[in-house]
Amino acid sequence: MDLIVDGPSIFARNFYAAVAKGKDFGTFVPAEAVTLSMRTLLSLLNPDSNRIGYQFERMLVAWDLRQNPQKNREPKPPEYHEMRELFREVLTAAFQPAHAEHQDYEADDLVATAVYN
Repeated sequence: MDLIVDGPSIFARNFYAAVAKGKDFGTFVPAEAVTLSMRTLLSLLNPDSNRIGYQFERMLVAWDLRQNPQKNREPKPPEYHEMRELFREVLTAAFQPAHAEHQDYEADDLVATAVYN
C-alpha cells in the first residue's frame, strides 16, 4: 500500500493551530507546528486510533513551491516557511518518503495526479 500526503495541507492547519494556541497562552513556539504536524500524520498511521492504520510500503509527500496568486491569500510569515522546511526534514528522517513538487501546480493537484496514475 502507498500513502500519498498533501504536505502543505497538514502543515498549514497545524501551523495556524500553533499560532492560535500561542495567542491563548501568550507564547507562540513555531516548532510546535512541526510537533502537531507529526502527531497528525502519526494518528493516521496508528491502528489503535481507528484511522488508516495500514502499513505502507511507500510514501509520497506533495508540496507547493509558491502560493497561488489567484487565491488572494496574505503572505505567510517567515516562521511558516522555516518550520515547513523543518517538518519536511523530520518527515524525510522518519519515513524516507519521495517528495513531489512542481512550480506551476499546487500539492493537491500533484496528489490527484499521483492517485489517477
